[in-house]
Amino acid sequence: MRIPNGFLDVITVIATYVIFLSYGGYALRKVKETFNAESVDSLNSKANYIFLIPAIAVLSALILTGVASFSYDFRLLTLIFFISVG
Repeated sequence: MRIPNGFLDVITVIATYVIFLSYGGYALRKVKETFNAESVDSLNSKANYIFLIPAIAVLSALILTGVASFSYDFRLLTLIFFISVG
């Protein structure tokens, strides 16, 4: 959904932008304080090594394309589905 043009007055729009920018600045400052090169590197080295399995990725793409072909526009997405299978 979208808000129709002219629905919000100027004061509401300005107040929303002020709140958004102040919260964005606060969040950016907290991220810069919290994360540094050492903390990010330690997160990377302690990660469990789970690699992408191509068969699962392809199967997931085929299933999602098949579901989309039956839910929205049957002809175009079914064509994409059969091309990706073949």
